[in-house]
Amino acid sequence: KRSLFEEAIRSGCAQIAGLLRQHGATTVLEPIDEDAAYVSACLTGDRTTAAALLERKPALRIAPAALFAAARANNVKAAELVLDLGTPIQVQDEQQQTALHVASAGDARAVVALLLSRGADPNVRERQWHATPLGYAVHHGREAIIELLAPVSTDVWDLVFLGRIDRLARQLAQRFGSSKLRRSVCTVDVDQWLRAVKRRFGAGPRDCLSCGRAPA
Repeated sequence: KRSLFEEAIRSGCAQIAGLLRQHGATTVLEPIDEDAAYVSACLTGDRTTAAALLERKPALRIAPAALFAAARANNVKAAELVLDLGTPIQVQDEQQQTALHVASAGDARAVVALLLSRGADPNVRERQWHATPLGYAVHHGREAIIELLAPVSTDVWDLVFLGRIDRLARQLAQRFGSSKLRRSVCTVDVDQWLRAVKRRFGAGPRDCLSCGRAPA
């Protein structure tokens, strides 16, 4: 089991490590494997060590651990380093979560902004809950993250929940191609809008949009 000092060092929290050292924490670090060493190197901004580890084990480049760790810590420099070293921005874990999911759940606003600026897909859905990053932010009540994701989201259920009528209207109009619906959005509330869609297409937005296409 890691000591608090070791955990701080591996996580790139130099100030916390220094504080623990001042209060007598042991500074002995146990050997770690290449996977953990790579994550630690990225979190601490040690590009030389990270690059050397990639030379020895190229598979580290396509593993999600380092980018996810940077997302959890809201460590923008670490996330930039991992991406610059070649990790795909859409790398996924076994649950098909992306770093944007992880950052959204953890209220990591700076990393969310970075990932979006680098082209991360805000509408990818993970496997367990079929949730987008916006769904994670809504579930965890991450208001700052919601403000970043809602303007680029196609998650109609969360757009309805959040009352984002303008964004919802654009999504429905783009999907259904109806100028009549586009004109009507300014004069109806969300419930009226959804009822109008259901009358026109015989299905609600979830039925129509979950597969990513408009009804025939």
